[in-house]
Amino acid sequence: MLTITPEQCVQAIYQTEGGSHTKHPYGVLTKYHNTSPHDACLNTVIHAMHTYHCVAIDRKFIYLLADKYCPPSVDPHGNKNWKSNMINILHL
Repeated sequence: MLTITPEQCVQAIYQTEGGSHTKHPYGVLTKYHNTSPHDACLNTVIHAMHTYHCVAIDRKFIYLLADKYCPPSVDPHGNKNWKSNMINILHL
């Protein structure tokens, strides 16, 4: 079984959210005084793992995280693409 670390998940989110070609690295829209977008994203991943009681980053976790990062109620097409991109990048 492939083990995906939170940091690998964060890097996949960076790519999925547009990488260096976006105004919002890692999909983080809020500006924090003491936290970088990378660290805010990492905190989100770790918090989601605790919230959903996930011991591994797998396809199920990516689907749960997608609904937080790109809610289907806001952008159904984007949500579907986010899931697909993350699964492809992480080879799930």
